[in-house]
Amino acid sequence: MIKNLLLTACLTMGGLVYGQYSMDFEAGTLTPIIRGGAAAQATAMNATNPVTTGINSSATAFEINLTDTAPSWRWLAISNPGGTYDATNGTWYKFKFLSANETSVDIQLEPWFGGVRYVTNTVSFSGLTLNTWYEVEFNFSEAVLESDGATTAGAEPGYLSRLDFKINATGTYDGDVFYIDDIQQNNAVTLSASKINAINELAVYPNPTRGEVNIVSPGVTINSVEIYNVAGSLVNSSADLTNLVNGVYFMKLNTDAGSVTKRIVKN
Repeated sequence: MIKNLLLTACLTMGGLVYGQYSMDFEAGTLTPIIRGGAAAQATAMNATNPVTTGINSSATAFEINLTDTAPSWRWLAISNPGGTYDATNGTWYKFKFLSANETSVDIQLEPWFGGVRYVTNTVSFSGLTLNTWYEVEFNFSEAVLESDGATTAGAEPGYLSRLDFKINATGTYDGDVFYIDDIQQNNAVTLSASKINAINELAVYPNPTRGEVNIVSPGVTINSVEIYNVAGSLVNSSADLTNLVNGVYFMKLNTDAGSVTKRIVKN
């Protein structure tokens, strides 16, 4: 069973480097907000980096512990993390990620611009090596308006007033542990040589669509396509929504570089 965690935290300390946001958790942290009436779904705090080999040798990282088996879409967020996401300061957002328990994890971000929530694409990890650091990157200018699933933030999304992290893992998530570190804002893609960025460069159009969807896949090979409805049911195995009713769907693209899920609107 796939379950989701939406992390909401309040930034208490951070840093701006040349006008761009960064957080390395050596001098700052994210403090979880306690939501009234919500079950205690997770704890999060600065902690010793459990693995200082590979791409992350820093002493401290942000540890997230899942503590219950409550329903999906639980949340914690970053309030006013800082930085203006535009062509000058950068629309790309990158961080390092480590999973201690789950080998299959989906990650999505929900940036808020001017109090309005947008949704990024989903980066899907499968076959992760546990206790190993990976990098993941999102382009906020390509995030779509949550309310309609189609309108993009564009090249000038503006000041970031809040940022929600969404982590989607398989299996029983009580006791799962994840780490994030070295959050950085960039004005250009920085992971172009990695497989993670290769799948991020996938594009689908038109969106919204009346049926057939085209896939642009520079540098990767599409092995299969899966279309899911909002209930999570597989409804098609091709990039053609012609025979589906109008609405919101999720297109999972399985490639030789991993998987990514795109939100598609059929009208």
